[in-house]
Amino acid sequence: VAFFGRTSNGKSSVINAMLRGRILPSGIGHTTSCFLCVHGTAEKSPYMMLPDSTERSNVENVQQLANSLHGDKLDISAVVNVFWPQDQCALLKNDVVVK
Repeated sequence: VAFFGRTSNGKSSVINAMLRGRILPSGIGHTTSCFLCVHGTAEKSPYMMLPDSTERSNVENVQQLANSLHGDKLDISAVVNVFWPQDQCALLKNDVVVK
């Protein structure tokens, strides 16, 4: 499932509603200034992987994810992979990947 649209049109809000949780940062203006790909994981804790890295970065809350995705740190064409526990989101249990 892929979402595209103008800045501040509610893409992250719709994805959060589909995933039934506040996973992605949302708000007015540029909150996610790169591409995100949300995967389900059997792990108990959420984490993300930045482009060109094999290092897992723990994601303890949405604000931490938002800070990591700030535009000054990542190219606008970057793809950040977010891994969210499947037991916290029924949609991700079915091998659905949200882009």
